[in-house]
Amino acid sequence: MPSTKAFDRKEQHESKRNAIIREAALAFNETGYDGTSLDTVAVRLGVTKKALYYYIKNKQELLKEIFLQWGDVQDWAIERAKNEGKDGLDCLRLYAKYYVSQVIETMTPMDRIIGELPSLDEDDISQIKKRRKALDEKLAGFVDQAISEGIATQQSSGMVIKVVNGALDWMFKWYKPTGPKTLDDQVEAVMSIIFKGIDNRT
Repeated sequence: MPSTKAFDRKEQHESKRNAIIREAALAFNETGYDGTSLDTVAVRLGVTKKALYYYIKNKQELLKEIFLQWGDVQDWAIERAKNEGKDGLDCLRLYAKYYVSQVIETMTPMDRIIGELPSLDEDDISQIKKRRKALDEKLAGFVDQAISEGIATQQSSGMVIKVVNGALDWMFKWYKPTGPKTLDDQVEAVMSIIFKGIDNRT
C-alpha cells in the first residue's frame, strides 16, 4: 500500500507543475510564445531554468499543456452545467458562468494564446483541434436540447456556439474586476444579449 508521503510527493509535484504552466500561460499571453523563453518563465517563478526541466521537457510542452488544461476547464464547466441546468438554454447559461469564472480564477485568458496553436507540432495540433471539436459538439447539444424543448428558434447550433464562444472569449479582453458589476452579472448580460436572438420566450 502506497504511503501517505508518496501521495504527498505526487500532489506537490502536480501543484508545482501546474504553477509553472500557469506562469507560462501568463507570460505567453503578455509577450507571445516566441517572445517568451524558459529563462523568462524561470525568472518569473524565482527558480532556475534547470529546475523547470524537472517538471517539463521544453517550452512546446508548456504550450500544449495550456491548451489541454483549457479544454479540461471547458469540459468541467459543461458537465457541471449539464447536471445543474433545468433546460437547454439554462445549461448554456450556466456553462458560460462556470467557464469564464474558472478561467479567470485558475488560468489565464486565452485570447492571445489561441493564436499560438500553430507553434505546436502537427500531432499536437490535431489532438487539440479534435478535443475542441468534441467540446463544441457538447455545447451544441445544449442548443439542440433547447430547440427540442421548444424554447429556442431553429438556428444552426454550431453557429450559435461559435457566437457564444466568441462573445465569452472576448470578455477576457474587456472585463475589469474593479467594475461596478460582478463577473457573474456581466456574463449574464452577455448571454442575455445572445439569447434574445434564439430564445422563443424573449
